Amino acid sequence: MNQNDKTTTTPSSSFFSMGLSTYEVPLTLFSTNRSKLCSHSSSLPPNSLIYIKGGTSTTRNDTDHEPIFHQESYFHYLFGVKEPDCAGLIEAHTGKTTLLVPNYPKEYEWWMGRIKTKEEWKRLYQVDDVRYMEDMEDVLLEIMNVKAGEVNNEEDKEEEEDKKEKDETNNITVLLLSGPNSDSGNVYSPPTETFTPFLSSHTTKHSYSFSKIIIDT
Repeated sequence: MNQNDKTTTTPSSSFFSMGLSTYEVPLTLFSTNRSKLCSHSSSLPPNSLIYIKGGTSTTRNDTDHEPIFHQESYFHYLFGVKEPDCAGLIEAHTGKTTLLVPNYPKEYEWWMGRIKTKEEWKRLYQVDDVRYMEDMEDVLLEIMNVKAGEVNNEEDKEEEEDKKEKDETNNITVLLLSGPNSDSGNVYSPPTETFTPFLSSHTTKHSYSFSKIIIDT
């Protein structure tokens, strides 16, 4: 049995459950958790993006057997997503949330069942947008172009605006989770490698920085 068969998330009733006779957690809990995180945005730089990576799927040794998957705890705290190989982007000052999901090949259905559409992912986990993991670069470019457009509109209205302030508004700060688990002592390493190819290709138009965040649960 696939591990996902044990988990039931029902869009119509909007709750997360691990199956028959288990506690039903309202999906609003996860949007509330995201709001709590974004409530600290006043102390963050403009145009801050929070990136959280979920757990990854693995196989046992050299086989194609998949061990029972357990979601990365902080990712689950913010999104309630049970599937592996996902990630999330949260615009800190607006709370807009984009869920990044795997783009499974057609053959996936042969063994794992029907593949959800992006619209179904969106309804299931009640996020603002759903994109494929491979589209990360496009998502970041879209966000940055919107921000750059906002700055340009301001410039049209206020030609005398200070250039330094404009440059600060063009900055994109990516906030990554980092730090040791207080129980295990194991360290959550920030997934900076996710952004390395993108940053090397687009640093001429925008500037970027990475910061670390701590999620208070």
